[in-house]
Amino acid sequence: MVRVLTERLPAASVATMSRIPAALLVAMASTPAVAQRPTGRVSASIVGYVTARPTGEPLGFADATIEDVGIGTFAQSNGFFRLRGVPAGAVTLRVRRLGFTPVSIKLDLAEGREDTVRVALEPLALQLQRVRVSDEVCPSRGSANGDTATLAILRQLWDNADRNKLLAHESPFTSRMERAIGAPERLVSLGGNQRIRVTRIDTVQVASEHEWRYAPGKLVVRTEADEIAEAPEKMIVPQLVDLADDVFTDNHCFKYAGVSTVDGMRRIQVNFEPVKTLREPDVRGSMFLDTASYQLVRSDFVMVRPSSLHPTEELWTIRVTTWFREVLPALPVVDRICTRTTSEYTARSGGPRGAALETQRLIDLRFERDTDVPLELFPLKPAPNVDCR
Repeated sequence: MVRVLTERLPAASVATMSRIPAALLVAMASTPAVAQRPTGRVSASIVGYVTARPTGEPLGFADATIEDVGIGTFAQSNGFFRLRGVPAGAVTLRVRRLGFTPVSIKLDLAEGREDTVRVALEPLALQLQRVRVSDEVCPSRGSANGDTATLAILRQLWDNADRNKLLAHESPFTSRMERAIGAPERLVSLGGNQRIRVTRIDTVQVASEHEWRYAPGKLVVRTEADEIAEAPEKMIVPQLVDLADDVFTDNHCFKYAGVSTVDGMRRIQVNFEPVKTLREPDVRGSMFLDTASYQLVRSDFVMVRPSSLHPTEELWTIRVTTWFREVLPALPVVDRICTRTTSEYTARSGGPRGAALETQRLIDLRFERDTDVPLELFPLKPAPNVDCR
């Protein structure tokens, strides 16, 4: 149920609101970023309160956006949000939170007026055990094959990406990752088990925003001399923000694959693969969401491409597994990465010719400018060591 009130809040009510982090007042990522600022004429504003239905619990970090003009914000922990500098007239307000069905509200705003909106979001009531494993959903073909449950799951996946992009744009941060480079060694005396021979350990700084964007044919680059010596090429892994980009979704088909046990936990599994018309080597794989919160917890990417030295005989397989953690409520960031590169001669009967490993784990995360994000979250507890075996 959505209840819309067009009235001013009493001054006392406004004064008692806890402050939303100033750095999280955002222009939503789905349109070009535009800071909240008044237009040439007197603008309107919206004050809102978001709760979960039917419990009435506040939904902190829900996001409220006026997408047509690129204005948006996160709700505070008590569910309140305020949008300033909204052009007067007819607008559509969209409110969403992971795990809930988003709501769009049409408003007619008057110049200089502050309207109040109260929104109760319905939990995303998907009975996953009853949802059939679906046919493919290919956004570029404009057809969902009538499978609304799969589309609802996909929208939650894309919301993960949009919210991460929102955070990265308005509160830029740098992740410090511990990187280990090496290769697996088979231990014959231990029944064929493997151990990792590490040849290098260092740290790398990863910015929350990056210039590279996914495009077909742009996923593989030559490795630097100081990187993985056994692998002449490495794959640039599409980031979380790329998963909701139109270019990525238009070049892939998605399929709900049921609920699987991954890392000892039950997860919603979504498989994806390149569209059949794509001629460049590209990634396929799976993404896994938490069954309760619909937060992305893991992604698996696989690419198989011919060798640049022996294109008719040798295939390089690059597998990248990424784990995510919640840095703020319903806002995931990269926690650990495992990259495995193997080579196989297709013209020979032998197995893999070589293998290389690179692991990364989050050891610190720092915002690049002052922010009101709760300081007790930082520095983060370092991620556990990555087991690539």
